[in-house]
Formats: sequence, C-alpha cells, structure tokens
Amino acid sequence: MVEKAPEPAPVVMIVDDEPMIRTVVAEFLSENGLKMVEAENAERALALLDRCSDVKLLFTDINMPGDMDGLALAKEVHRRWPEMLVMLTSGRGGVPKSAMPAGGEFVAKPYDFENLVERIRKILRH
Repeated sequence: MVEKAPEPAPVVMIVDDEPMIRTVVAEFLSENGLKMVEAENAERALALLDRCSDVKLLFTDINMPGDMDGLALAKEVHRRWPEMLVMLTSGRGGVPKSAMPAGGEFVAKPYDFENLVERIRKILRH
C-alpha cells in the first residue's frame, strides 16, 4: 500500500504593526498546523505577496500606520489575487460587510485563540 504524502500546511499571512500581537498570533497558529508569513505593514505585505504565491489567507489588522491601512490592503489583495481569502481584525470595532472585499471576514480583538483557529480553518476549507 502506498501512503499519500501529507497535505502541506495552509499558508496564512498575518499583518500587524504590533510585534507582540503578530508574534503571539503567528506562534499560536503555527502550533495549530498553519504555516505563517509575517509582515509589519501593508507595504511589506504586498512585497512579500509578490514573491509568495502559496499564501491562502491574508489576516490583517485594520488600524496600521503608513499609506495603506488593513482595509485598503485587503481591497488591494482582493484586486490582485481575487482567489486569496481575507480576514480583517481590529480592537476598535467592526467593519460593515459592504466595506470589505467579497468573502471577507472580521474577527474582533482580543482573540479567543481556539475560536480564531476554528474560524480560520473553516475559511480555508471553502
């Protein structure tokens, strides 16, 4: 009997300007079977995405300094890579569905990490 090779872990890009939050979330998601790519802002995220074709989900904070916040990043990612899934997060309230890219999801800070992993896995299955 030939064994099937295991499925590669889905790649999630986390974008957050707060290093502690970014690191804690990335470590937790990695421990739960996801492969992580990290970026500290929208500009860095777009540069990485230009080189990383295997990212399946963009998980970005909305409130970030710079020329592009997380919502603008999500819209640009959806425009360039329409098949990429998008999840937005913020500790300052939600986003109207009409302001998000098609299929986008929102999760509030602070995180319930078990719920976060469950929601990300659910999104990745679709």
